[in-house]
Amino acid sequence: LDDSCGKFFQNLSPEKASITVRQLFTFTSGFAGNLTGPTACVEDIQFKGTLAECVNDILQENLTSSPGQYLNYGSNSMHIAGRMAEMASGLPYPSGECWDSLYAKYVKKPLGMTRTGFDVPPIFFTANPRIDGGVYSTALEYVAVPTMLVQNGMYKGKQVLSEENVRLMCSDQTGDATILYSPIMQLLPIEK
Repeated sequence: LDDSCGKFFQNLSPEKASITVRQLFTFTSGFAGNLTGPTACVEDIQFKGTLAECVNDILQENLTSSPGQYLNYGSNSMHIAGRMAEMASGLPYPSGECWDSLYAKYVKKPLGMTRTGFDVPPIFFTANPRIDGGVYSTALEYVAVPTMLVQNGMYKGKQVLSEENVRLMCSDQTGDATILYSPIMQLLPIEK
């Protein structure tokens, strides 16, 4: 969680290089949130590039705040973290296919999810999976995820996630970041 962007990407500003995986997955990285809109390639299903190409576009954008300062819910950060996972894996697959392979190995297979994924064959295939919410599933298959989390990472007698990782996932990782934008804000009444 404390690996930084600078470990994986060259030629970043010192501020961008310091952003950690923890900050990327807790929306405290400083990259633009969804209130102002993610980078076009993140949400555009017509984008024909790879996850790596989309992340290169994201990394060219200016930060909207200092890393760790604000929680600004958005897709860009999760895309960057997904690309970092591909790079850290060392798998010899092209970007996008590498993410699919990691997802299959660590999520789909251990949870018995045969109909869950980022592509919808034969309708839609992508080398730029929407890591923030582009996975499709069925209710029956999805129930394996919360079941595994409630059982401290265990599912059908197999340890899928360590108890420590489940604890980390269920604990506050945002530190002192102020909430700048979260989707829940759209549902709350505005006080006058």
